[in-house]
This record gives sequence, C-alpha cells and structure tokens, in this order.
Amino acid sequence: MTLGDWLSENGVRMDDFARDIGVHLVTAYKLRTGKCLPSVRVLAAIERRTNGQVTARDFVPASETEH
Repeated sequence: MTLGDWLSENGVRMDDFARDIGVHLVTAYKLRTGKCLPSVRVLAAIERRTNGQVTARDFVPASETEH
C-alpha cells in the first residue's frame, strides 16, 4: 500500500502524520508523493505509525520489484 493511499484511507492529516513520524511537513508531502525516499529512521517510524501497512517495499517502484 502506498503512503498516500494509507493516509487517504485512514483520514490522517499531513501535519499530524509529519509530527508523528518526526519530519517537517514538506518532507512528509515529498514522502507521500514519492519525490523522496525515507531514511531508515523515518521508515521505521512510518511502519510503526501505519501498523506495518506501509513498509520499505512500498517505496520501491513496481518495475524494480519484478526482477
């Protein structure tokens, strides 16, 4: 599941999510849209906040996981 999908499905506001995972709001938007990749620390926070529904694999484009 993408981060954007999870946020939408769970009605989580971006400012709340950014605070919860310890990043600036702009960084949270970039993570949501795939314009940047999370650090290991942020990835762990995302996995905790989403109860494991968004994982490292969700940040890898589908074409790269098909090999």
